[in-house]
Amino acid sequence: MQKALVTELRHEPKRAPDSEGLSRVPRIAIIGGGFAGVATAIKLLDTGTRPLRISIIEPRSEIGRGIAYSTRESAHLVNGPAKLFSLYPERPEHFAQFLARFAGEWNWRDPLSPDFVNAFAPRSVFGDYVRSELARAVARERGVGLGRGGLTLEDLTREILKALIKDWLDQNLPYMIERLVKKEIERMVNRAEKL
Repeated sequence: MQKALVTELRHEPKRAPDSEGLSRVPRIAIIGGGFAGVATAIKLLDTGTRPLRISIIEPRSEIGRGIAYSTRESAHLVNGPAKLFSLYPERPEHFAQFLARFAGEWNWRDPLSPDFVNAFAPRSVFGDYVRSELARAVARERGVGLGRGGLTLEDLTREILKALIKDWLDQNLPYMIERLVKKEIERMVNRAEKL
C-alpha cells in the first residue's frame, strides 16, 4: 500500500488576528492534492484573514496535477478553451494570459486558435498553471511556508489527535480530578464515621 504524502502550508496574514485568534490556529486537512484540492488551498490562502495550517494529503509526488493533469502527452488537451479554465471566475482570461506568457517555453501554440483565449491547451500545461498559482499563493506573503517534512498521513493524524486530546484534557481534567477527589474524601469520611 502506497503511503500518502502530506504537504504542509502555513498562512499567517500580515494583519494581526485578535488575541483569541492567537491561541488556536485552525488546522485544515485537504484529502487529495489534484486540481480540486489545490484550488481549495489557493482559495484559503488568498482569502484567509487569520493564520491557518493547511495539510494537503496526496500520494503523488507532485501536488496540483492529480490524474487528469499529470500526463505529459501533448496530444492530451483540456476539455474546453482557455477562457473556461481560469482558477478565478472573476478573471476568465487568467489562464489564457498564463498561456501567452509561457507558450514559448513549451514551444507550443494551438494550431486552430491564434489567440490563447480560445486555445485548447495540453493537460500538462494546465497542471503547470495550477502548480504555479499555488506557488504564487504560498509565496505571496513572507509568513507563508511550504514544506513536506517527511510527514505521512499517520504522522498528521497523530499530531492532530495529540492537539485534540490536549484541548479536551485542558477543558475536562480539572473537573474530573475535582470529582474524583470529592468522591474519595466522601468515601474516607464515611469510612471514618463507621469506626
